[in-house]
Amino acid sequence: MKLSLLMGLMMFSLVMAVSFVSAQALIKTEVPSVVVADGVTEYPLRVWADNTGLNGDATRGVQWTVNIPIELQPYMSVTRVEFPNSSVDFFEGNQMVWWDLGIDMFYEARAVSRGDAKSNKQGYLATYYFTLQPGFKGRTSFGMGDILFLDQDVNEQPYVIENDEFTVVRKPALKSGNMLRCVGVNC
Repeated sequence: MKLSLLMGLMMFSLVMAVSFVSAQALIKTEVPSVVVADGVTEYPLRVWADNTGLNGDATRGVQWTVNIPIELQPYMSVTRVEFPNSSVDFFEGNQMVWWDLGIDMFYEARAVSRGDAKSNKQGYLATYYFTLQPGFKGRTSFGMGDILFLDQDVNEQPYVIENDEFTVVRKPALKSGNMLRCVGVNC
């Protein structure tokens, strides 16, 4: 009997510890699965936030940096950045009291007033647009750092990072008669 009670308490403690540890927000980058390095086509890089894993704890602000993969740095240009449209905005319907968005993607942030903090919310924080010059091909992903999720009292909230992998390809070959021919540089 004592052994089963002890085992029961240990299992309860383990379940409580796991549920406490697993309470976290999610931030991730989303990119199309295939990107053509043609130097012209703009591709979206979206930053997504999800605080449904915080068990109802509201999020007032989020900070992030997007890290460009080293193999893309010589070839990538960020052309513009936009706030998400309201229907998919993590902070939908609220006035930003502080924000910093730029094409450098460094220490980006958005925050709302204390009373406008969001609970159980999913949505985008920003969309960056980029082009890639020919030069790299293969699988890669953007990284993220300098992450902060802040609650109503500006205390840090736990989080996890996910980044979509994508494949960079060169310009596709065009079929000419029975032969394929390459179009562009570095084919």
